[in-house]
Amino acid sequence: MQPNMARSSGSLAIRAVERLGELMESEDERVAAVACSAVLDRAFGKPQTNRPEKEDSLAERLARMTPAERERDALELVERARRRIAEYRQTIEEPEPAPVSAPRPESQE
Repeated sequence: MQPNMARSSGSLAIRAVERLGELMESEDERVAAVACSAVLDRAFGKPQTNRPEKEDSLAERLARMTPAERERDALELVERARRRIAEYRQTIEEPEPAPVSAPRPESQE
């Protein structure tokens, strides 16, 4: 870049940031929001999109566990399964009672 162009761009950049500051005070909420976003992007960088990390496969997680950790994990899994089965049995064997409505008065004719 040529020296004059660099100087000119630098002064324009300063003016652009000043203008964004002015626009942040706009009564139009959309204009103010866009200006605020632009200022934050320039000050801190654009936010990175949260890309979910690749989830390890079960085999990879088990491979990193010690034998004692695998045993503890298996026992916890069995206990969770037992609780779930008990909850399902209770739901099937003891369904929620139907709401009782007040008896209707018989008409007297």
